[in-house]
Amino acid sequence: MRNNLMAIALFAIFCTACAGGDYQPYSRLAGGLDPTTDAVESDCSYFYFMWGRTAELEGNPEEAREAYEKALVCDQHAVHIMHRLAVLLINMGHKDVAAGWIKTIIAENPDDLASYAFLANLYASMDEYDKAEEIYRNILKKNPKDYDNMLLLGALYARQQKYDKARATLEKLVGLNPESFVAHHYLAKIYMETDKVEKARQSFGKALELNWSPFLAFEAAFFLEKRGLQEEALTLYRQIIAEDETNERVRTMAVSLLLRMDRVDEAIVELEELLPVATDSAKIELNLSRLLLDRKRYDEAIAHLENILAGDPDFPNARILMAVAYHDKGEVAAALDQLKKVEPRSDEYENATIFLVRVLGDEGEHDAAIELLRERISAEKTRRRSFYPALAALLHDRQKTGEAATVFQEALALYPDDKELLLEYALFQDETGDVDGALAGMAKVLDLSPDEPYALNYMGYTWAERGENLDKALEYVRRALEIKPDDGFIRDSLGWVLFKMGRYEEALKELRKALELEGEDPAINEHAGDVYYRLGRVNKAVAAWNRALELQKDKGKREALARKIEAAAK
Repeated sequence: MRNNLMAIALFAIFCTACAGGDYQPYSRLAGGLDPTTDAVESDCSYFYFMWGRTAELEGNPEEAREAYEKALVCDQHAVHIMHRLAVLLINMGHKDVAAGWIKTIIAENPDDLASYAFLANLYASMDEYDKAEEIYRNILKKNPKDYDNMLLLGALYARQQKYDKARATLEKLVGLNPESFVAHHYLAKIYMETDKVEKARQSFGKALELNWSPFLAFEAAFFLEKRGLQEEALTLYRQIIAEDETNERVRTMAVSLLLRMDRVDEAIVELEELLPVATDSAKIELNLSRLLLDRKRYDEAIAHLENILAGDPDFPNARILMAVAYHDKGEVAAALDQLKKVEPRSDEYENATIFLVRVLGDEGEHDAAIELLRERISAEKTRRRSFYPALAALLHDRQKTGEAATVFQEALALYPDDKELLLEYALFQDETGDVDGALAGMAKVLDLSPDEPYALNYMGYTWAERGENLDKALEYVRRALEIKPDDGFIRDSLGWVLFKMGRYEEALKELRKALELEGEDPAINEHAGDVYYRLGRVNKAVAAWNRALELQKDKGKREALARKIEAAAK
């Protein structure tokens, strides 16, 4: 076209002459055409139409629009040019102007249902749903068996969450045309949204019968699985896998489902079949080894972990699982060897060290565990915050309480604002009888984190035990319970604070709730007994104390409970 500029120019001059001497070279026709003008210049119209098509194809939409509108000046009834212009305007984002041209097309041919549908679709894309609905309904009045527009109307209702109307429209459609795959698929989605499980299941089944595809089968399987129809979901997953053995996503879904169904051996088979074609074989072998360990198939798990480590000797998760396998198999030395190979730069180094300490402890190698932790906290490269409480616990167990306290103090010198460390030190102080120190530590925790529930609970409960600051204790424990409403021990604290305040009925109500959550705890049972006793319900009190006595392991506390029971019997 660009090589024929002279010819175009001459043709343009000719067409301009055809239109009259006062013709304006370009005028926007967004408002439509003048219905009183009937002049038609076919050559002129064709010239500008071809100019517009060429500009459109070459990616010049504004030039194309100008050319099409000039073509329509030459022939104001050229419906095909109006249609082309409308499409161009839609692509340019001028949907409202395009709608005006489509209305003009309809005015030219009121029986053109395709243009009505085009306009309805355009209104729907503009979120002018009421206009779109009205047009679709009018189309269906003229042609009740227009399945495409019936489907579009149903989809439009669904988009607006008018599910009853959408369902009625699509049910009518499948009644008229039972072979409409898309209608069955849409119905399945609508039934899903409205929680009509059986109908959704039937619609998915019919859609799959009409046009089976992995995507649709996966969608149906996922729905069925979520609604507890596990066996049917598994059947669909396996059909997809049969068609594409390399589909890792579906195999993973199948494995997860099998594990929830407690069919571990089948899950192992699925992973073994996926392994040869997996894009990340190490990940598959790691998951496979976990399942094999669960089934106590240690040698098979170790074989897979060795495969991983052959490719990546620094894979820490494989090292730790290898240690678990050897430990559970009874080969402790091999387990320790694997754990010692986890490098400090690894994200799993901390976990590996704690596991190593536990294994040494299980073997009675307490001094070795203490020495290991002392060595690792001695250098910044190997030091981790969690090693300090672990070391302090070992020293405390060995009756080296002073050394344990020193370890905590060294840790807090390095990590003065570590909330977890402050919590653990406070609990250590409480256990060693330094309750004032523990309260001070918990107060520091709350300075750093005012809504830390365990610090709030400790302080509230401890004040209640001492019979002091009871109003503040009640406030703290209630705040803790707002954060952890299902924590039976915090609920017990609330009951105990209320007991200390003399609000026995309220206390009993909270302690009953605590027992529903932690019925095997001896302290909560004892507290319930104390409240029953204050309420004069001695038999209930003795029953609760006897239950506490059954559960209590501490010798001194057992003796105190026995004295309570004996005194109540007199």
